[in-house]
Amino acid sequence: MEMNTRLQVEHPVTEAITGLDLVELQLRVASGEPLGLRQEDVKFSGHAIEVRLCSEDAGHDFMPQSGRMALWQMPDGIRVEHALQSGAEIPPFYDSMIAKIISHGADRNEARSRLICGLEQTARLRRHHQPGLSDLLPASSRLCQGRGDDGVHRQASRRIAGAADKRPDDEAALAALLLYVTDPHAPPWRSWPIAGGDLSVRRPD
Repeated sequence: MEMNTRLQVEHPVTEAITGLDLVELQLRVASGEPLGLRQEDVKFSGHAIEVRLCSEDAGHDFMPQSGRMALWQMPDGIRVEHALQSGAEIPPFYDSMIAKIISHGADRNEARSRLICGLEQTARLRRHHQPGLSDLLPASSRLCQGRGDDGVHRQASRRIAGAADKRPDDEAALAALLLYVTDPHAPPWRSWPIAGGDLSVRRPD
C-alpha cells in the first residue's frame, strides 16, 4: 500500500501494525539519509482499522457539505487525524474528508471494538456519515471477518445512506437546545409554553 512515492490515506494502519513512522522515514530519505531498515526488519503486530469521516449528506447521494461546524469533539484514547474545532468552517474547495479515526488491537475483534467505542464518542453538529459507520462493524460482518470485497463496499454505502434516512429530526432540535443551554453567554433560565405546562431549562453552572 505504501509502494508509490506518496503516502496513502491509509498509512496510519501500516504505522499501527509496524510501529514505524512513515512520514518521518520519508522526510529522512528526502533529506538524503539512508532508509536504515530492510524489508526483513519490518514486523507486524496486531490488527488496525481506519475509517474516513467525511462531511457528506449520506441521505442525499453523499453530497459534500460545507459550512460552520457548530460542535466538534473527537474521542480520546484512539488515533484521530483532523484539523477541526468547534466553530471552524468547512470550505467547499477541497475533498470532503474531515477526519480519520484509526484503531489498533491485538486481534481484529479488539481493533473493531475500540473503533466502535471511538465512533460512539465523537460529537458533531454537521451532516456527515458517522452515524452509519458503527453499523458496518458487527462481529458477524464480512468486513470484520476479513472477507471484504467490492460487494461489501457497495453494501456499506447503502447501509450508511439508510442510517442517514432514519435519523429523526428531533435530534437536531435536541442538539440546538443543548448548544443553547451550554452557551456561557446565554441567560441562566428560559421557559417555553408546552401542552401541560412550561418547559424550563436551567443552564449548567
